[in-house]
Amino acid sequence: MKTTSNQGVAVNGTGAVNGTGAVNGTVRNRLINVMRLAAVLTLSLVLLIFVGQGEARRTYPRFAIEKLAAQGELVQTAMKGFLLADLPLSQFPGFTTSTQPILQSDPSIYAIYVTNLQDEVIFSNGQSLAGLGDLAGINHLTAIQPEDARYLVTENEGFYRTSFDLSDRYAVVGRLHVLLPKPVVEAEINQAFLPVQGAAVIAVCAYMIFLFFTSKRWMSEDESGWQKGAGQLLGVSYGVAFLAVAVLTIISLTNIYQNGIRAKIQALANSLEYRLDSAFSLGLKLDDFSGLEEVLSEYRTLNPDLAYVAMVKRYADNPMEATSLDAMAWGLAAWGDTPPFAGMHEAASDVCSASVTAARAAAVSPAAWWAMA
Repeated sequence: MKTTSNQGVAVNGTGAVNGTGAVNGTVRNRLINVMRLAAVLTLSLVLLIFVGQGEARRTYPRFAIEKLAAQGELVQTAMKGFLLADLPLSQFPGFTTSTQPILQSDPSIYAIYVTNLQDEVIFSNGQSLAGLGDLAGINHLTAIQPEDARYLVTENEGFYRTSFDLSDRYAVVGRLHVLLPKPVVEAEINQAFLPVQGAAVIAVCAYMIFLFFTSKRWMSEDESGWQKGAGQLLGVSYGVAFLAVAVLTIISLTNIYQNGIRAKIQALANSLEYRLDSAFSLGLKLDDFSGLEEVLSEYRTLNPDLAYVAMVKRYADNPMEATSLDAMAWGLAAWGDTPPFAGMHEAASDVCSASVTAARAAAVSPAAWWAMA
């Protein structure tokens, strides 16, 4: 059987062209190699997102609970004066008035309710409690219970609950409870990571396209392995794709924490405003208050984040005071790992804001990725 060559394509005596099989084999080998590398990137990104979401699930509920606690303290403060007058808890007239603004401003709260010492519901506002079964069953202690808190955090499979004692002048007469559904917290975390998941899919697809069209530069001549100098090209392209998703993961975590801290601070501000507004409504001025510094100190004590910021500002204004035992307790001693200096608070704020700004700029700038790679 006679065989001739026609521009590099083998033709047999019957006129059949054998080049198609060779071309298909070439494309198949390229695709196999591209899929192998894409699978490695995909597994890396899945692990990265899994770790990022795990970190968010570990820390974000604490912010949600602290916000919940600040909102519960609003209602507790509203009921405190009534109970200290030795009036019956069941006759408190302003429960709906006190709780409705909170429920309207924060739809994530399922319900706010009050029970007596026998766990019988006296007041309730929000969604119906009828379908929840035994409310006393929300009694599992949680790891996110803050130390030295004036409230108790418990949970079950569906809810977080913060509980506050309601006391008259002599004893505890009931408890105030605020319910937060766990799916709400989970939905906020998932929503924050949706852009990361989308970016991961885009990164893998772009990586596969890039590898396919540059395969001649990094595949061996028989297209069964890699060329000797292929490592740099493959490493840079892999690093760019991974780093892009990593930065977006950090940005998502930062946004989650910022939203949690912002909501907590807003709730604390509302709580303090409510406590002061009752006095202002009587015509008192700020100069007429006594013990205001003690109230603010109490807020700092109960909220360590605020207390640490206050300590940083204090020792940044007066670094020479950092020799005290109080400075040592906050890790701000002059001879420690974080010695304070003048302008420390402002410098830390600038570094944090600059880091977030740089990460966001890099996330949308292809040139920045190549520079970092």
